[in-house]
Amino acid sequence: MEFDKKPKSRAYYFFDKLFRLFICNILTVASMAIPVALYIFLLIDLGGSGTQGEVTQQDMDTLMLLFGIATGSFLVMFPFTILPSIVASTSIIKDDTSGVNIFKAWFYEFKTYYVKSMLVGLIYACVFGILFFSVYFYSLLQQKELYDINIIDHFKITGTDILFIFTEKMQRNVLQAGFVVSGVFTIAIILLSVHIPMIIITLPKLSVIDTLKTNVFMTINYFVNTIILLAMLLVSIIGIMLFPIWIIFGISLPLLIGVRFSKINYKELEKVDFDKINKLVDEDIENEEDD
Repeated sequence: MEFDKKPKSRAYYFFDKLFRLFICNILTVASMAIPVALYIFLLIDLGGSGTQGEVTQQDMDTLMLLFGIATGSFLVMFPFTILPSIVASTSIIKDDTSGVNIFKAWFYEFKTYYVKSMLVGLIYACVFGILFFSVYFYSLLQQKELYDINIIDHFKITGTDILFIFTEKMQRNVLQAGFVVSGVFTIAIILLSVHIPMIIITLPKLSVIDTLKTNVFMTINYFVNTIILLAMLLVSIIGIMLFPIWIIFGISLPLLIGVRFSKINYKELEKVDFDKINKLVDEDIENEEDD
């Protein structure tokens, strides 16, 4: 009898886990429904343009505009729905909530971490917005159709007159340098974002500033873990091309893998008494002021 019960319990646990991953995935996808729909439309439009053979400049302009709108909607929704839902799903996946109503548990976690997630998300959305505009701007400038390089060029971009007083070589170097620097900063900020959900749920009492400081610490000191989390993020993003599968487990499954690889590091972090550390720091500051 014990032999019969054991496989059943394991099977039940397995399918219950799959069901919870599915629900977390659906709720997370729902939080980003508008940008996801726009990105899917972009992929369809891009595929249609590719099958027709030659891609015209008008096609490229349309795709760039659609990409800008999709990314803009993502950044607007990021602090208010997207990051809080990712944090809630991460919390559900990290803690074994078997036997608890998954919908009640998910919305409870969403509500619990909402304010912290929103505040951190606002900071990241602003930074990503600036970097995205910078990359987008320099990529537009490097399109040959936008300008003819002479010693002095005068052209219009989105209704704004820009006067360049550079040589041909200087113009190209400035544009390339601007694009590369913007790209490097974007990659750096992405690396500094992958630990955020785990830090928020592991150390909920930290202030927003301390959360960001701890995030930098985790990113640098546990760099292998950071790379793994980054890889899972890329899987979630690229997976949208396989939409029928992605909508089922495209976000929750990479989250599960990331959480499993991060648990050991965050168990060590949970042992740190940040209240005691902050108190000692405040005492040292007071002593220095008295001296």
